[in-house]
Amino acid sequence: MELVKTASNHCDATPYTTPEIVAEAAQVSSSTIEAHLKNHAADFHKHGNPHKSKMLRHGEGTAPNHLNEAQTMLLLSYLKDSDNIKALRNEYIAQFSAINSELADRRAQKNRFYTARQERTILMRELDVVGDYAELAYMMAFGKSSKTVRSEYHIPGHSQAIDYLPTAELSALTDAQVKLSKHLRAGHDYKNIKSLLTQDTAGNEMPSDEVLWQFIAKKLIPFLPCGKCSHDNGDVA
Repeated sequence: MELVKTASNHCDATPYTTPEIVAEAAQVSSSTIEAHLKNHAADFHKHGNPHKSKMLRHGEGTAPNHLNEAQTMLLLSYLKDSDNIKALRNEYIAQFSAINSELADRRAQKNRFYTARQERTILMRELDVVGDYAELAYMMAFGKSSKTVRSEYHIPGHSQAIDYLPTAELSALTDAQVKLSKHLRAGHDYKNIKSLLTQDTAGNEMPSDEVLWQFIAKKLIPFLPCGKCSHDNGDVA
């Protein structure tokens, strides 16, 4: 049973559960859960009110209809201890831990992406080159446009895609930024890189760095002064 949710797929989302989910999983009545929320409202609010969610009114007090991990553990502590409650507590701990770990990984990967993107943009300024390299990174990582990727992952308009992409996908996009920086250092032309990626997209398989360099080298070597090509010294891996 899915016990823990997030309000969105944003990497800064706060995991939560609800009184209704607790009641169903604990096999107790909703009125029992609501009574605990009412009677111990002050204690629950000491542990925060995630999402600034709608509040359920209980007489003079209030109780959140979204419970964070600390509030969930507090609520379970008020229920009669049994094998079912012990198992439920362990399952809640496991699910909260899994989601928090995934969110932490995504935030860490997001920071790595920022570093890789910054390096690429600095190189672009230093080399005075232009081109939609951000879009090119999506083609490298996914073989499709950023618009398509945003649609597939239901990313809200005007939001950063990197806040919503899963860890593996964000890692692939980060790797693409790193590859672009390598090609910029090697003096590779934007149009040639884009041309190769566009041709290869039909096969749904992105080229390796070696294949990419070989293609571009054929286009550039005749026009480059000796020593400009950096393939032999390992700049492009």
